[in-house]
Amino acid sequence: MIDLIGAPGYATISTPNRNAVAVIQALFAAGVAAPVVAEIGVGIGASTLAMASLLDNRGELHVFDFEARVDELVGDLAARGFSNIRGFGNSGKHWDSYNWTLGRMLLEGRQAVYDYIYIDGAHTFAVDALAFVLADRLLKPGGYLEFDDYGWSFAGSSWMRDIRDQFMTEEQIRTPQVKMVVDLFLNGNANYTAMQPNRLYRKIGGHPAAAVDTVSWRGRAFQVVRHAAVAAAVGEFQSPFEAGTLEFFDAVLPDCDTMIDVGAYVGLMSLYAADRVQQVHAFEASPTNFELLARNVAANDRLRDRIKLFRFGLGDRDEQVPLYRKAVADSGSSIFRTVERGSLVEGTPEAIVALRGADAVLRGIGVTHRTLLKIDIEGAEYLVVPAIAGLLAETKPFLHLSFHPFNLVADGDEYVVALDRLRRALHVAEALSCYRYMYFYENGQWRCVTAAERLLFLRQYLLRPKPIGRIASAQYGFIDAVGFADTALPDLS
Repeated sequence: MIDLIGAPGYATISTPNRNAVAVIQALFAAGVAAPVVAEIGVGIGASTLAMASLLDNRGELHVFDFEARVDELVGDLAARGFSNIRGFGNSGKHWDSYNWTLGRMLLEGRQAVYDYIYIDGAHTFAVDALAFVLADRLLKPGGYLEFDDYGWSFAGSSWMRDIRDQFMTEEQIRTPQVKMVVDLFLNGNANYTAMQPNRLYRKIGGHPAAAVDTVSWRGRAFQVVRHAAVAAAVGEFQSPFEAGTLEFFDAVLPDCDTMIDVGAYVGLMSLYAADRVQQVHAFEASPTNFELLARNVAANDRLRDRIKLFRFGLGDRDEQVPLYRKAVADSGSSIFRTVERGSLVEGTPEAIVALRGADAVLRGIGVTHRTLLKIDIEGAEYLVVPAIAGLLAETKPFLHLSFHPFNLVADGDEYVVALDRLRRALHVAEALSCYRYMYFYENGQWRCVTAAERLLFLRQYLLRPKPIGRIASAQYGFIDAVGFADTALPDLS
């Protein structure tokens, strides 16, 4: 396709969009080392080639158009050595468009993905009004949104001239429809600043006036929005309750490239790790918590490009499930309605949320032995860990796993509940048997259990009921947070 650039008959679409180049240069100058860019409508690839050349395999360039065009363009650019181009093609069916793909991305939990979105697509109000709504959610705070052809109308074009009256009224043919979109959704929008009138806009963010506080702890510093739930989370983060978790992080992060935060809550652990690894992947199913997570990440110019957010949880398969909470912005939101605390507690429904099969999602991210995998999902760990047993055995990432046996209340019969907790604990122990070292935080110190000590550990710990503060009954299996590693961690000895 790109061999048509400059060819006779293609002069008007052979010049790259100058703004695209300028925006990417501005992103680099602002310290965005790996921009993620979307081009919607590719023509013959003139702008795509210019952006790919400037990116030079840094970040990602996503191209959206009809399948045949996308496949050809991605192939052309791959032949030139560009490996960071991802194609998203749609069919030529009448009701299909790039909006379907953008919508699917949002449903899969992608939020605030792009630093720059360039839309040169259908030029119809019916398609591009929705494209703005979707792009707005996919664009990062501080990102750039551009619409091409503000003054263009079908009346001045030969495209579809013989049949367009079957699809549009005369008014729609005469009206510049991109202008309608820009005038309705961007001009006068307090969340956008016009960088180039009627064409290029910069997103201020969904909460431009939000006050922020600085969290400084254990030699790390990051920003969080001022909110009661966030303040409570910070208090716990800086308390002895999380001291062991942070010690484990400090011990393993120097040997990690990525951190995966499953059950990210409001993002404090993700932010704590973000300046020590290349990428953090943060998963949060609760809509209330995800909103605070996204706002906290967005408040950190230095860290936010390292953190990818996923608005869904992980389970043993793809499904939609109810999520229950015990309070607003509850760190203990759970897929289990009835849980045990000092007595049985009934949660209230928060939302129907998406769970995705953990094995496929984590393999898609690319878990390795240089990954820190943190899982804190209020009882759903009993679904996830057995489902990823094969992946753990293959890759042996550093694993920090919080256990919540007291969230398993399947039956009012105490004996049946105890059997259920013990059975699930043994399934998890079997899935984790690939690790040579287990680390337990007790009385302010870490204790290591080696492979040679596991049988004694099984008899004296897993099968023994253990008291937990604020929980009515003693619990079988693992309790609290446990670290797993395939190599010894001298810093925790």
